[in-house]
Formats: sequence, C-alpha cells, structure tokens
Amino acid sequence: MLSKLSEQGPWTDIYGICATLYCMMTGDIPQSSFERNEKDELINIADYTIQIDKKVAAAIMKGLSMKPEDRQQSVEELYHDLYGIYPDEKNVQAQEKIGEQHILKDRNNRIWFGDYPMNEITGAQVTSDLIYAEYDKDDTAVIDGEKYLRMPIVRETVAEKESLLTMMRGSRTETEITGYRYFKFNMLSWRIVAERGDRITLESEYIIDYKPFDQEKYLKMNDREIVRVKSGIYWEKSKIREWLNSVFVRRAFSEADRAKLQVTKVSTPVSALSDRVTYDKVYLPSIEEIRHGFDVDISIARGSKVNNDLDMAPCSQYVAALMGGSIGHSSYGLRSRGHIDEGDSYKCAENYEGHALVDNYLSEWFLNKSVGIRPVICVNAEDIHEMT
Repeated sequence: MLSKLSEQGPWTDIYGICATLYCMMTGDIPQSSFERNEKDELINIADYTIQIDKKVAAAIMKGLSMKPEDRQQSVEELYHDLYGIYPDEKNVQAQEKIGEQHILKDRNNRIWFGDYPMNEITGAQVTSDLIYAEYDKDDTAVIDGEKYLRMPIVRETVAEKESLLTMMRGSRTETEITGYRYFKFNMLSWRIVAERGDRITLESEYIIDYKPFDQEKYLKMNDREIVRVKSGIYWEKSKIREWLNSVFVRRAFSEADRAKLQVTKVSTPVSALSDRVTYDKVYLPSIEEIRHGFDVDISIARGSKVNNDLDMAPCSQYVAALMGGSIGHSSYGLRSRGHIDEGDSYKCAENYEGHALVDNYLSEWFLNKSVGIRPVICVNAEDIHEMT
C-alpha cells in the first residue's frame, strides 16, 4: 500500500479499498505501491474492455496513485469521488440540508467556510432565550437557527484555611463563575495560501481564538520556573493540536462540513535534518510555511526565497474578550519550537520556547503564555462554489 515502508496514514486504507474495487471489476490483482515503486505494471482500469463510468474509473486510479499525498485523503473523499456526494448527503440529494453551508468563494478570491464566535451580544440583545438556552459541553447553543457561544466570567476567590498545613503554605485560590458573556457565530473567512491539483490550502483571515501551546498547568508558572522545561514539548503531543482537531472542528463545522476537511501530512522540523510528521485536518502554520509557502516539500523550500510580504490578521471581539479587552497588535502562534537568534533565525528544540508572529516579526511564545490562534485547513477544489 505504501511507496515507502515508513509512510503510514489514511493513504493505506484508500489504496486497499481501490485495489479491491479494481480486482472486482477487472479480475486482476494490482501490485502494492511499494512493489510498483520497483516496477510499475498497473494497467489503467479505463483501458480494460469493460463498461465503467469515467468518473468512477478516475476515482479508483486516483486511489491507486503511487504517492500517498496524491490519493484521496479520507474515506469520505473517496466516497465523494465515486458517487459525487459525501456520505452525510446521500439521503438529501433532492434538497440541501437545512443549515448546511457550501464552501463559497467571493470576487476577491476570499473563501467562506464554517462558523465561529465573533461578535459580542450585549445590552437588550441578551434575552432570556439566550441566557437559559441548552448549551452543550463546548458552551454552544442554537437559538432560532442561529448559533451562540457563552464565555464564563471567572473570579478568583480565596479558600478558607482548612488546617495548619494550608496556613503554612498560604491561602488557596479557587475560581468562581459569576456570569457569562455571549457571542454570535459568523461565517469564517479564509485566504488561499496554496493550490496543488485539487487540494486548496486555506489560512484563516482572522485570529479566531486565544490559547496556550500545551497544558494549562504551564500558565501557572512564572518565567523563572518555565525555563526549567527542557524537553518533551512538540506539536504532535501538544494540547493546541488536540484542541484544533476536536473542539475547534466541532465548534466551527457541521457534521457534513467536517467531511470536506482534507487530512494533511504536516511536517514539523525538530532539527536541521529531520522532521516530525503528523496527519491533521487543522494545524498551525510553521516558520517554514510562512516564509516559503504551504503544501510544499520543506527540504526544498528551505533553500528558496524568503517571503517577507506577510499579511496582518485582525482579531474578533471574541478574541479581544479572551485577551482582556485589549487587542494591541496582530500576533498569532506557530507550531515551530526553539530558540530565536538575531536575524529571525532559529534553532529547533522541544522545550519551553515557541514562536509567534507579532507584527510580521518572529517573537517568543513561551509555554506560560497564550497567543492568538490562526488555523490552517485544506479542502477540495470541487467543493468550492463561486458566489453569485
């Protein structure tokens, strides 16, 4: 199933499914892609003397591509290529689902896809329906077809001293929810940062949230304590990666829309010679990507011209609230880790030091700090519709 034995991922299942379909239709068993890497003798299924829809033939041969990244990125995408719809849409071919959105492109080449809390609801707009709605585990609720998020207002309180031991250690602080702030979901806007075949890579135009890189326990450490974290901090095991591919995806996209998110092979440098590879539907940009471009071979990109024409990302009212009401400047986190030297060069490391882009310059993102979050996703060009 693999062109290289080290390449594991969703690509393996796609190749196996398409190989089975190929065998059922032709009677011939196709080679594995590893064997084809030595000698490729696979005949295009369209060249057989059998009746087969051209679209189905193309979908099967795409799934049998030698390179994993050229195949369908998920079973949902394979289903779409074979049948022209996603699995969640099979019972609604005659009419679209209520609330389901297309991926839209406007005349300025901006993409609109998904929803996220943006604008704050205040004053008389905070009705009893909003206050007493049935909120889920992500603090979101749907009221009259519109989606809302509530953000707890938290106050620290001093706990009573329960024993001599706690008196010696000092008072303990606890958090108390004193109320909520409410935010309405608006459509997310994205800019196209890369196009390769049918794969379109999108970066959010807005800073959509405000998060630490890893566990919240690090937020309680001061700068003197945090520098003692010397290892074990990297994108693959980070809490921000987990949050993006779980909470953010659930919050921003409907079930049908989630199937349109492509799985991306994400390479994150850990040294000058090696990378860690993950497979993500949502990820943060790296230093290499903002400098040299997305969806490219990093080993080749490192020697290419540096992109200094970076765009500024505005914050929403929701992010401003998370930051304490002050937006200050455009800053968002990167998944790269390590020490920054003069001239914006950096050394890869897996410690407390991370990176953020602040006013188009590299800055620090320590484990004990939160920064803006600007996600990156990938979609299929066939799913994008022009606005009329």
